Amino acid sequence: LLFYGDPRVCKLLWEIRDELDDEELGEMSRSPTPFLRAAAIDFLIDWLEDLQRRGDEDRFGIIVAALMNQMKVCQLERVFTGERPIPAWSVDGDDYAAPSLSLAAYRTQIAPRLHAIAKRESEPKIMPFVLKVWGI
Repeated sequence: LLFYGDPRVCKLLWEIRDELDDEELGEMSRSPTPFLRAAAIDFLIDWLEDLQRRGDEDRFGIIVAALMNQMKVCQLERVFTGERPIPAWSVDGDDYAAPSLSLAAYRTQIAPRLHAIAKRESEPKIMPFVLKVWGI
């Protein structure tokens, strides 16, 4: 559901994120989609920031893996923004124009947050790998 990338769905998922066990988180991190959705990526970045605020390093690596894997399978130089039609069949494919940003513009948008997370990260550091994979 997270990588469906709809901000309405992500808002609901935020409330239950801490209920996921490590196996469920691992499955999530290994299930990227070929299309980047800003709501899902922002969710993961928000989660990393929240884990750092709480001093919870146990789940940090799994969320980092999800963020990296999402970029590794990316097939477009676009990041989709906005809401998705729910249900999907409610909109004819020809009528649905998904708003998007260039990947370069989105990288510029998220770079300060990722650098801040990297700066606050304790040793051993894994955020440099995220920055590299994302081209930041």
